[in-house]
Order: sequence, then structure tokens, then C-alpha cells
Amino acid sequence: INPEFCEVLNSQQIPFVSANVMPGVKDVNFVEKNTFDCMEQLVKLLYEKGYRKIAINLVSPLEGYLRYSSCQWRKILKKYDLPFSKYNAFCYEFPVAGSDEFFENVAAEPLKDKADMPEVVIHWSGSGIKTVKRYADTDCLLLLSKNTIKDEYVPENAVAFSIVSSAVQQYQELWNLLLSMLIGGVGKTVHHFVDMEYK
Repeated sequence: INPEFCEVLNSQQIPFVSANVMPGVKDVNFVEKNTFDCMEQLVKLLYEKGYRKIAINLVSPLEGYLRYSSCQWRKILKKYDLPFSKYNAFCYEFPVAGSDEFFENVAAEPLKDKADMPEVVIHWSGSGIKTVKRYADTDCLLLLSKNTIKDEYVPENAVAFSIVSSAVQQYQELWNLLLSMLIGGVGKTVHHFVDMEYK
């Protein structure tokens, strides 16, 4: 669901629940996976293992989500007194041919300067195999989300991890919230996050 559609539904007073955060849109009920709590768990583990320079590559097709993601990522880093790396990449994922090249062009720019290379780069979602290959020739550790690996190529400095969440739980909570709205049991905007973890 996109912000424009949310506005239309709200203006027509049609009850709905979004399956994701809708940054910049008021009065939207949503039930979303707790992505940033999971990211914080991962950063905490890396911090405890002695890593201090951590970057993330994240793509999303959702309007407004990248700015929101960048703000949430900064909060996580601030909590552990970690710097915001110029190697962070928050990019739109366009559902058209060439979207991978778009991301690669944006994400590749900082790689020209390797003076302050992060110790760890987390490829959270669909960041593109070309970007992964660019980091392969560096000393940094690559953490690749298994659900984004679309190629058999995995560099030697990479470790794959899985993001585990319950889609069934999310859909059940979406349905329960919508049902409450339909029978008039929700008096305020509800923002709920379903737990997720990595392994």
C-alpha cells in the first residue's frame, strides 16, 4: 500500500490496516515486522564482538521508508556510540528492468574512497550482487541476508544470516485489528510490531 492509496481510503472512511509503516501519513493503523529491533540485536552482537565501524545497505520500494530507515539506523548507532558511515546506502527499489543497476550506481560511489572502510557491511535487503562483489575485495566482513541472495556468488569475506519472523502472526494481528475497527473497538491509531530475529 502506498501513501496516496492510504489518503484515498482515509478520505472515503474505508477501514484498513497497513502491513508496513507509512511514514508521513497520519492516522494509519499498521502491523509490521519489527525490523529495526532485529537490526539492533545484530548491531549489539557485532559491538560485543569488538566491531565499531558498521554500515548497512538497504533498499525499499516504499515511499518515505528510506528516510525513516535512515533515522532508525542512526538511533541504533547512537545508542552504541557508533559513527554513521558514508558507506551506508538507503536506496529505492524500482520494480522495473535496470533497478539493480540503479542501486549499484548509487551504492558504488563511496567505494572509490577506501580510506575509512567499515569493518562490517550488512546487506539487509536486495542490495544487488554487483555491490556485494565490490566489497569482496576489501577487508570488511559482509553480512548477507539469505532472502536477498539471488546469485550463487558469495565472496569469502561474507557470512549469510536468516531473518526469522512469523508471517502467520503478522496476518493474524492484521486481521484482529481490522476486525476491531469494523466493529468499532479501536478508538485511536494502532502501531504494532511483530517480533523478528536473525540467526
